[in-house]
Amino acid sequence: MDKWGLTIMQLLFADAYIESLNATWSAGAAGYSGSETTLAAQGSRNTRIPKIKEYIAARLSDEAMSAGEVLTRLAQQAKSNPLEFITDIREVEDDGDFYMIVDWDLDALKKNGHMVKAFRQGKHGIHITFVDPQKALELLGKFHVLFTDKVQIDTAELEIVALIREGKVEYEWMVEKSGESLAERLFKQANVPISKE
Repeated sequence: MDKWGLTIMQLLFADAYIESLNATWSAGAAGYSGSETTLAAQGSRNTRIPKIKEYIAARLSDEAMSAGEVLTRLAQQAKSNPLEFITDIREVEDDGDFYMIVDWDLDALKKNGHMVKAFRQGKHGIHITFVDPQKALELLGKFHVLFTDKVQIDTAELEIVALIREGKVEYEWMVEKSGESLAERLFKQANVPISKE
């Protein structure tokens, strides 16, 4: 038993579960035997054992990414170019059909696994599906509020104009929060004179 009080199989299960988040697969990987139904039941039981839950939570906490790490990964994915991982492209013939075979720089792919969505071995080599850079750009854009709908902006501005009319927003506070040009425009729209201190 380790410091968590886990048996070897429980530890193997927990480590497999941390990697896969699949209790059925983790039960099989840890050495439990039986049908898929049996492994699913064992995996489910294991995920409810308090000491296994504590171990998994502690390990996941240690391995969790910070917000900065997430943004860095997304930026790398957005800038990714699958062509960087190709070492050679050649054409081969198989029963009269021609195929393009791509040789991949597997060391570079291992170092940049977060760029790969899926891979499979095919008849004519490894087929790799990369993470969609457009999706990464979209997520980064949402984080930086680049794609806020005009309707949302107009609604927010109307709400601020109403607060200005009610005397709940002062000009200096508005300048501090949003800049002088927007503050002036909203106060003008509210038809409230600007009182600069």
